[in-house]
Amino acid sequence: MRFVTGNYFSTLSIGVARGRTFGAEDRGTSAPVAVINETTARTIWPNEDPVGQRVRFSQEQPWVTVIGVSRDTRSQGLGQPVPAELYLLYEQLPVLIGSAMRTMYVVLRTLGDPVTLAAPARS
Repeated sequence: MRFVTGNYFSTLSIGVARGRTFGAEDRGTSAPVAVINETTARTIWPNEDPVGQRVRFSQEQPWVTVIGVSRDTRSQGLGQPVPAELYLLYEQLPVLIGSAMRTMYVVLRTLGDPVTLAAPARS
C-alpha cells in the first residue's frame, strides 16, 4: 500500500494498463479511489476487469473504488519479484485511516543538475 500524490505516475513514468490515474476530480472530500498494479489485478481479479471494483480494509473504513491499473514496476529492487501494490491518494488519507502520515518520501524529476534542487527541495 502506497499513499501518493496525483502526479506520482507521470513523475516516475509509470504507464497505465487500464483505466486512469488520479486526476483533478479526486480530492480529499471525494469518494476514495485507488490505482492497483498489474500484479494486484491478476492476484485479486484474475478473470475480471478490476476497474470499478471496490475494496476496503476493515468494517470501519470506507469502500475504495479501483479507477486504474498501472504497469508493474520493481519497487523492491531489480532482483526482487514485482510486489502487489495498491496506490491510494495522499489527499484522501484522513478519510481512509483517520489521520495524516508522519513519514513521506519526495520524488523529483529534473532535466538539469539534480544537485541544484537539493536546497530548494529541503526548503
